[in-house]
Amino acid sequence: MVVLFDKQRSIASPTLVPGQDASARGEPVELTIALVNNMPDGALKATERQFARLLSGAAGQARVHFHCFSLPSVGRSAAARAHIDKEYGDIADLGRLKIDGLIVTGAEPAGCTLPQETL
Repeated sequence: MVVLFDKQRSIASPTLVPGQDASARGEPVELTIALVNNMPDGALKATERQFARLLSGAAGQARVHFHCFSLPSVGRSAAARAHIDKEYGDIADLGRLKIDGLIVTGAEPAGCTLPQETL
């Protein structure tokens, strides 16, 4: 199984059951999965690897195009910001993309109570 980290590739329209028609015709199945990774800097790359491994194990022979995004409101170190700028797509594009699945991770709470959290 191949997992491709795609930042630039256009995403084709999804189907209700991804790849079902292609599989029936003997064509390779392709899935497009987006990850909105809001984990803290120390877990940023590990989270990418973990979800890539999980997708790889679950997708069988399907090819997975894996797109990463992050919310700009999550505070980042210079190194994490450089990684995100290089490897992640612009979160503003997410609404225009056609994806087969979306994974959203959480971040550590910043405030003591929910109303103190930044969005």
